[in-house]
Amino acid sequence: QSNNTSLTLDPTLEGSLRKWWGDVWFGEFQNMVDQDKRDIGYELSKDLDAKITHVLEKASEKHLSGDPCASLPIPLSLHAWRYDPKELEECWTMNASEGSVCVLHCQKIPSISVNLTCSRRASGWELLGSPAVGQCRYAMDAEVINTTGGLVQGLLRPLQWQWENGTISTEFAKTFWGIRYADCPERFAFAKPISVRRSGIHVTDYYDLDRNDS
Repeated sequence: QSNNTSLTLDPTLEGSLRKWWGDVWFGEFQNMVDQDKRDIGYELSKDLDAKITHVLEKASEKHLSGDPCASLPIPLSLHAWRYDPKELEECWTMNASEGSVCVLHCQKIPSISVNLTCSRRASGWELLGSPAVGQCRYAMDAEVINTTGGLVQGLLRPLQWQWENGTISTEFAKTFWGIRYADCPERFAFAKPISVRRSGIHVTDYYDLDRNDS
């Protein structure tokens, strides 16, 4: 699968995940796998498939067990491999009682964490919580930069680097997505430098131009 971002799952596991998540969420999961492989680089992502599969097998097993508060919230389960594995295990094995909390830290950005709370609902015991900021792909950079188009705030993304001596390390790269650099031109006309300075601070975490204009 050289230069291929796809992940081939065991048919039984894929079937279980599709039944749990639904096809739309399963497609979102595939997008997240693609993101991670692009971020790491194809040559450095050889062990990622096994890691993802192992975590998803455990997540699916816990979901099917029916144990109280053993099933991760779906939006978080889609990228569960990005969290600390020991803390995932603690969440899966904690004593289920109203208000019990487990904490998950992002593996590559330990400063970011989420709290999952065990709660009894009409449908039964559920583990409630939202995914980490950036789904553990990035943290917000504290620095705000002044540009001709206004103030912008970028992201800090953990990227793996392989040095000449073969050493692999994780380094943080400042990333700016979706900064508009010109006014939208008339059809067949040349673009002109941006003429209106944006008010407030623009968080450069998205490519969509319509959102950036909001």
